Amino acid sequence: MTLSEFLNLDVSDYANIDSIFDYYNNHLNSLPNEKFSISSITATTSIAKKYIDSCLTLNERLKRDCKEHLEMVESLTYHCKNLNKNKASIFLADTIYSMLFGKRYDRILSHCEQQHSEIQSNALVIYSEAIKGKPRPYHFELSGFFQPNNSNKDLIKKLISEAIDLINLDTTLSTSAKNSIIGHFREILDEINKNKTNWSAFFGKAKEVIIVLQAITTLTGDVSENLNLREAEEKIHQATIVVERTSINYNQYNLTQILQIDTFNSPLLLDTSTTKPTLQLPTTKLDNDENSENDK
Repeated sequence: MTLSEFLNLDVSDYANIDSIFDYYNNHLNSLPNEKFSISSITATTSIAKKYIDSCLTLNERLKRDCKEHLEMVESLTYHCKNLNKNKASIFLADTIYSMLFGKRYDRILSHCEQQHSEIQSNALVIYSEAIKGKPRPYHFELSGFFQPNNSNKDLIKKLISEAIDLINLDTTLSTSAKNSIIGHFREILDEINKNKTNWSAFFGKAKEVIIVLQAITTLTGDVSENLNLREAEEKIHQATIVVERTSINYNQYNLTQILQIDTFNSPLLLDTSTTKPTLQLPTTKLDNDENSENDK
């Protein structure tokens, strides 16, 4: 991950806290190896602030600890700048002054190393406290096998918007019933628009509205007037299918975490590639549904 990519990570997305901490910790690890050079210390404050912002997003009670941590980082960068000035003076000064600058350099270096060690320990303590406030996952987790955040949100929103238009066109529902159903659709849209979508809530709300629409169309019978309701139900069903068909991560590591591979002979499981064929997403109607209707 580049520095630019790191700084552009969304601190409000709880899923990023681990990546942010790892990047910060790796950066701190690199400083002694670089002898706290100017080039290595330049971005330290910006990286630390990003890390602190992500921790505060999870736990605001760490505000005081985070403030003190930043003060420690700023102190380190200040002493590192002095360290590098002394290093330059050693080469410019004559023999006597070079020895004096050399001793001063050693003292400052020792101080920087001590500060660095304290900062790294403190960063770990803050991280440990911050993740205690990390919310539970917003979807069923199974060793990274199910990842609904990979879903095509634009397609899902398009299908739901089309469902809303169909409800507006319907002539069998009362105005209050239309408003209630459309309001439920908009709640689903609001959930999809969140950076951290609660997929359990999405599936729950989608299932609720499918049940309601199915019940209404059953009551009104197979008439042309309720065609819009049936199509609206189908749109919501397709939206859930989009999530289902794009959320499974066929990664060999994930498979070995959830299955006893040696007991299966499936070519899919035996394939060591990390990429699997993408299943076709619904466009208008699902093939299986069309076939089932023809069978009737």
